[in-house]
Amino acid sequence: MKAIVVEEYGGIEQLVAKEVPNPGPPDGYDVLVKVKACSVNPVDTKVRKGTYDDYPDYFSKVPTPFQIIGFDGAGTVEAVGSSVKGFKAGDNVFYSGSPIRHGSNAEYQLVDSRSIGGSRSRSITSKQPRFR
Repeated sequence: MKAIVVEEYGGIEQLVAKEVPNPGPPDGYDVLVKVKACSVNPVDTKVRKGTYDDYPDYFSKVPTPFQIIGFDGAGTVEAVGSSVKGFKAGDNVFYSGSPIRHGSNAEYQLVDSRSIGGSRSRSITSKQPRFR
């Protein structure tokens, strides 16, 4: 799948578009989301620069050899893990991710269902802002 990744910390020139493996099927509380929209969050800037320190032991937990950036996202649930309650394939959702997991700047993302803000209205497209 296509994704925007950081392989080395630094400026915006460190953002690289590349093909990466699909995240695979969800397990436990995870849902697999087909990403329709993502944001640029201050967390993304800190992750890219390597200055994120709001998470205990952050640097020992980040994905390697690259990290897909993108803290917030919206999309459609493709599949759910065995412990997921309240979401099913086909649901449109918006969510905040985790700085120690791959982010939303990709075609697909595994998201902890407990961090999903909810299902978005079918009358609001992924390109429209959720909050005004």
